[in-house]
Amino acid sequence: MCRVCDGVQKTMESLIQGLPVLVVTVASVTDIVWQRIPNWLTFSAAAGGLALHSAAGGFEGFLFSLLGLGAGFGLLVFFYAMGGMAAGDVKLLSAVGAYLGAKVVFGVFLVSALVGGVYAAALWLGPSIARSGLLVALRDVVESVKTLVLTGKIDGLLAPSDTSPKLRYGVCIAVGTIAAVFSADGSPMGVLASLS
Repeated sequence: MCRVCDGVQKTMESLIQGLPVLVVTVASVTDIVWQRIPNWLTFSAAAGGLALHSAAGGFEGFLFSLLGLGAGFGLLVFFYAMGGMAAGDVKLLSAVGAYLGAKVVFGVFLVSALVGGVYAAALWLGPSIARSGLLVALRDVVESVKTLVLTGKIDGLLAPSDTSPKLRYGVCIAVGTIAAVFSADGSPMGVLASLS
């Protein structure tokens, strides 16, 4: 292969790895500051992933990217439909999939879910722990769950509050994406291992 071709290939690989990190970083900022991930970011990122893979790998590259985009969409659309997240989160994971492919976007999804769970627990329990301490907060959780089980009513710590800070899932997707890009092999287990 010629040196120019090698240089173009290395540039394409760098873009395919670097652009999703840039995209999720911008998405995290917009998610935190404005509580939204804009369409111009997710749609242009998805188109960029499709275009780069098509240029680098022809029709096979296009299919690889399209499958990744579809996997990213498929992994979160159910949660969106159930009201658990915003459409921007679904479109962001789809765009990440367009760059990293289906296998790696699954690892991104797993890490994002783990980070999201810790983040949600911190948002949920943080104010109670700060106000009353860990043991009192845990007792309140047990009492809230007991009330839910015995009466079917959501009460106490389980009750939704309009004043609670909201989970910004774009940040979780960013952590998962960065872990995937910097993992050894990009496999779901490799992405999880990169967190340790």
